Amino acid sequence: MGKFCTNCGTQLKDNADVCLNCGAQTHANEFSGSWSNQVRELVITHNMEETTEIVLKAIHDVKPFKVKRVDSEEHMIYVNVRMSMFSYGEILTVHLNRMDDNKTVLSFNSRSKLGTEIAANSKNKKNIEMLINAINQYI
Repeated sequence: MGKFCTNCGTQLKDNADVCLNCGAQTHANEFSGSWSNQVRELVITHNMEETTEIVLKAIHDVKPFKVKRVDSEEHMIYVNVRMSMFSYGEILTVHLNRMDDNKTVLSFNSRSKLGTEIAANSKNKKNIEMLINAINQYI
């Protein structure tokens, strides 16, 4: 599955640093300095509004997660993940991108708050998996 620009929604090439349509930097570029960065995408067969509600419910269900901010203009949800013995906490972002009226692409990015914990890589992957599992309970 391809990646999508978080600014204009255009499908990106796998290793794109910028969107060729609008020139925006990709998430991969934004977090490329972090050793403990994990990115994943998921297609949901619900419209944007329903998908947003599903994601917010799922975040509420996962104990170490707390919604930090919802940016309705950028279609981004920012989540704080509590500190653990493996890291000083993580920042999980979910970008919602409309594919069509009944499909939404969710782009997940989990990274360490410091970006220096090599061991946090598996923790960030686990964060994304926990959220996807919680989302799957609603779809």
